[in-house]
Amino acid sequence: MLARASFGAQGANLAAPVRPVVACFWYGAQTAASSGAMVALLIRSDSLMAFHKGAHYLDHSRLEVSSYVIMWALQLLLIQKGMETVRKFQDWAGPAVWVAMLILAIGLCVKAGGFSFDHGMPMNVLLEKTRDASVSGEPGSFWALMAVRATWITYFAELYLNFCDFSRYAKSRNAVKKGNLWGLPVNLIAFSLVAGVTTIAAFKVYGEVLLHPEQISASFDSWMVVLIAAPTFAVATLGINLVANFVSAAFDISNVFPRHISFGKGGYIAAIIALMLYPFAPSSASIEPVSML
Repeated sequence: MLARASFGAQGANLAAPVRPVVACFWYGAQTAASSGAMVALLIRSDSLMAFHKGAHYLDHSRLEVSSYVIMWALQLLLIQKGMETVRKFQDWAGPAVWVAMLILAIGLCVKAGGFSFDHGMPMNVLLEKTRDASVSGEPGSFWALMAVRATWITYFAELYLNFCDFSRYAKSRNAVKKGNLWGLPVNLIAFSLVAGVTTIAAFKVYGEVLLHPEQISASFDSWMVVLIAAPTFAVATLGINLVANFVSAAFDISNVFPRHISFGKGGYIAAIIALMLYPFAPSSASIEPVSML
C-alpha cells in the first residue's frame, strides 16, 4: 500500500496506467506458456500432431491458437466471477503444482537410479543456459548468485506495487504475515530445491538440460504422468498469471477512469490487449514429443 502511496494522490494516476502496460504484455506471454503446456500434451495424438503441423496463422499453428484462446477465455471467466473465485482457484492451484512437481521429481529420481545433487552437467551447457536466462558469471559463482538475487528482487519489486490488491482481502494483519512467511521464504526455498533435483534427474535420464516442468512432463512415455502433469502446470501458469498480471491490470485500468471502468471492465480491456499481442508471442511450433529413455 505504501508503495503506491509514495507516488502521492496525483502521482498515483501516472503509475496506474504504466503498470498495466507491463502486465498486459506478461499476461499474454504467460497465457501462451500455459497453452504451450497443453500443446505438449495434445501433440502426443497423431491426429492432433497433424493438426499442429498443418496451416499456420501469423507463425502459430491452429492447435496453438486454439489452445491459447481456450486458456485466455478460462482466465477471463475466472476473473469475472470475482476475487473470491480467484482466491479459491489459487487455494487449489498451489497444492496441485506441488503434487505434480513431487510426482516428476520422484519418477525421475527412480529412473535416474537415485536422488543426487551431483548434476554432472557440462560447464558449456550450463553457461549457455544461464546466458539464456540473462544470468552472467559462472554457475555457482558469487557473481552468478548475485545476478539471480537481483533478478528475484526485480521480479518481486514489480509485484509489490500491487500487493495491496490482495492484502486488502486478508482477514487480519497476522494472516498477511503468516501467508508471506509460508508463501515466500519457506515455499520458495523448498520449491527451488525440488526443482533443482528434478532438473538434475532429468539430465541424467534424457541427457539434456530441461529447465521447464512442462518440457520434462512432456518427455515422459507414460500417458498417465503427462495427463496429470501437463494440465496441472497449465493451470498453475494461469494462477500465476491471474495474480501477477490480470488482477493488477484490471484494478489499474479501472483506476484511470473509476467512474466509467469497473474492475470487471478493466479485466476485459486487459484481456483484449493480451489477445491482440498474441501474434507477437514466440511460437512453440518446434515442440516435439520425446519418449522416455
